[in-house]
Amino acid sequence: MKVFIPFFPYPDNFTDNVCSALQSMGHDVVRLGPAPKEAGNEFAFFRQARRSLWDRVAGSKPTREERRILKLARAFKPDLVLALTRGIHPEILDALGRICPGRRILWWGDSPANSQRWGILDPG
Repeated sequence: MKVFIPFFPYPDNFTDNVCSALQSMGHDVVRLGPAPKEAGNEFAFFRQARRSLWDRVAGSKPTREERRILKLARAFKPDLVLALTRGIHPEILDALGRICPGRRILWWGDSPANSQRWGILDPG
């Protein structure tokens, strides 16, 4: 089975562990690729705060990273999209539904209170 996990790989985190297990079971797994250099540094909080403020002022729009998710999904043509503790913008989620109909799963491994933007409350 071809599984697309729209998230960056970080060593020994939830996503990495699920990917490893799926690959051990013989599935073909694709993730976003190397994490951006700024990810995880001390300024991450400020970037997230800026993003939240911008969403409230300008309206929520898919990010460049979320548009990249669509590009990779179109190229990979997955059998399953598995979002692990990550919210996906409703526009992107809808487009993923056309690429991989009926096979979009959100496995939220964290407290629902930590869901940012649309998260698990998205009707899609």
